[in-house]
Amino acid sequence: MAALFRRTRRRSPGRKGMTLRQLYRNYKYEPDYVNSRYVRVQRVWPAVKGQPELRFKTLTIDPKTTPPRRVHWQRIYPADPTYEGKLSECPRVKVTCDCERWTYYWEYACFKKGAADIIMGNGKPPKELNMRGIPAPCKHLLEDIRYVLPNKL
Repeated sequence: MAALFRRTRRRSPGRKGMTLRQLYRNYKYEPDYVNSRYVRVQRVWPAVKGQPELRFKTLTIDPKTTPPRRVHWQRIYPADPTYEGKLSECPRVKVTCDCERWTYYWEYACFKKGAADIIMGNGKPPKELNMRGIPAPCKHLLEDIRYVLPNKL
């Protein structure tokens, strides 16, 4: 009888989210970061004046793939639209990338933690890739986070 009325702890939607440092710590799960040395941040610019949102353009140069040069676009923005500080100190951020690995591995897991919006994927949990639901950035977002944290943007 007690099992029927067991209390479950629920987190309020307002407390969901991850910091950039928490996302950075979770990147160890992905074994494919060996080729992240080919990723370079090309351009960084704020989306709208006065808003703490950053957009990134990264270039991936990998001679083993076809095409060997690919450009990807990323966004890092606060989960709270009224936040006005620096993104490196923001308590809850959201990230997104347009690469395939982000769509199929990480987007849903980050969405469940409140660190992303479903933009590229279909909103269903993965059946084969990242089934444990570990939220982490793709290699492009990893380079962006490595750019934002030391520069305190």
